[in-house]
Amino acid sequence: MKTFSENRKLTEFFKNSPPKNVVIKTQPQDRRCARKKLPSNFYNSVAIKNRQMGNKNEKIMHGILNSWFDGNFGDDKSGWREIDFIDTQNKYGVELKSRNITYDQYPTILMGKNKWIRSRKMMGKGYKMFFFWKLKDGIYFYPVPMILPKCIKTNKGGTDKRGKGEWSDCLYVPTKIMFRLNDYESYEEFRKIHTI
Repeated sequence: MKTFSENRKLTEFFKNSPPKNVVIKTQPQDRRCARKKLPSNFYNSVAIKNRQMGNKNEKIMHGILNSWFDGNFGDDKSGWREIDFIDTQNKYGVELKSRNITYDQYPTILMGKNKWIRSRKMMGKGYKMFFFWKLKDGIYFYPVPMILPKCIKTNKGGTDKRGKGEWSDCLYVPTKIMFRLNDYESYEEFRKIHTI
């Protein structure tokens, strides 16, 4: 336990500005900072920009998803969940990826294989799971299947644009099998048309 004089010294220290040779590094507030071990490239400028875009799009999508599904998706407080949006009442789950590309820019789009594995576990508990992509030209989605169709390939994928290689097992989802959100008033309409 600190003595009165030791506490007073600490108080005096914090009242005064730090000496010129001491640098106090402040970081932007991010809900992911609650995690004890951050990735080594967490503060890379490209990673920060990507996270900001992702966070902004998650806020936008939260309202869109609640409306489209007529759901009650909870907020992800940590930023580290494997599945971004979960509605425990109606048993829906949505993983969102934000990309600075257009729908037809590439023949396939990536989704981490871990997202599919986690989705399958949730589907075993009665959830309907979806992958969503917010692209430059719209919002697209794909209902997650228990068994992948042959057109979805698995391979290593990722990026090295954020200061280090981020490679993992990925699904390569053909864009031609994705659905455009704006083509359906609601999940109910989509479900009726596609008998899911």
